[in-house]
Amino acid sequence: MRAGRFADADPVLFDLDGTLTASGPGIISSVRYALATMGRPVPDDATLDRFIGPPLLDSFRDLCGFDPAEVTVAIAAYREGLRVAPRSAEMQNGLGNALFDKGDKEGALAAYCEAIRLDPRLAAAHANMARISETGGDLSAALRACREAIRVEPGFA
Repeated sequence: MRAGRFADADPVLFDLDGTLTASGPGIISSVRYALATMGRPVPDDATLDRFIGPPLLDSFRDLCGFDPAEVTVAIAAYREGLRVAPRSAEMQNGLGNALFDKGDKEGALAAYCEAIRLDPRLAAAHANMARISETGGDLSAALRACREAIRVEPGFA
């Protein structure tokens, strides 16, 4: 039995871990930049695709064989990419994903906001804002962000 403000609302399930959000292009471009900066070979597309979904820390370790110190360097190189291409909404969105994976929700929120400021039509950034809102317990904000993602890119869902 549901009570309160949403008593008559239909339940909504949020699954925003990369399976529904289009975070891939930002993640892949950021990983490519980090590896190139470190002088490491960039893996094939199939391997790069495996970076999408799991935490970035785990992917650098498992897919590139990095130790914890190298993972830290890779994330710093990832952030350097934003200084090189500060007006890239996809890089900002990818940074937000990396920060979210590390548990830095404040930093992720700031990166997603910047991605939306740079490109208000980047549906993936709106969907990631929904993920931040949902994990913070603000389901109304999460639903608004999901609706905005679909509004700016109708086929996004």
